[in-house]
Amino acid sequence: MAPIAKPSNNHGLNQTPQKTRLWLSLPLGAKLHMPLEVFGMPLSKPELERVVFDKFVKHIGVKVTSFKSCNPPEPDILCDTECGALYIELTDNTSQSIQKSVHARDEATQKEAFWIDPFPEGYKHKFDKQYQTNSIACELVIYFGIHPVVGLGDHFDSRLQENIEWIKGRKHSSAFRKVWIYDYHQDCVLACVNGAA
Repeated sequence: MAPIAKPSNNHGLNQTPQKTRLWLSLPLGAKLHMPLEVFGMPLSKPELERVVFDKFVKHIGVKVTSFKSCNPPEPDILCDTECGALYIELTDNTSQSIQKSVHARDEATQKEAFWIDPFPEGYKHKFDKQYQTNSIACELVIYFGIHPVVGLGDHFDSRLQENIEWIKGRKHSSAFRKVWIYDYHQDCVLACVNGAA
């Protein structure tokens, strides 16, 4: 397990302030808002999860005093909060097709994003999974937008609403107290499904 991290003063969590973060350039001069490498080395899955969590944590409404990465069968992150311990399971919901179209150089491939599902359902297997939580509450963060995707508009909105309804119907029988849908690129929570269906 990774060592416990202490929160920074800006309500986020700062794992390693001494490391330089390198940014991947996107077409048309856009910048990716998440470091994929540190000192030229790719981030591991736990490191990537900590980067996402660091940015997301200010949205949960409680002060996180420390956290650590965990290994299966535990959820991804265990936090100490002002209200007690809390597990967070994270899942990246950015489809490979969208990532490919964002990085494409030709216009035809870039436009393919409009013909694919902007809200893939790869997260759904998390609702059937068993986690070792020792009776500590667990919340799921479905995140996307690490690779910015623009112009999905009404189709994305309707798919988002369909997925919120699906989550409402399944959350009560899952391991999750809350389910968050988080846009990493725009740093905003699109939905939080809480309570009974």
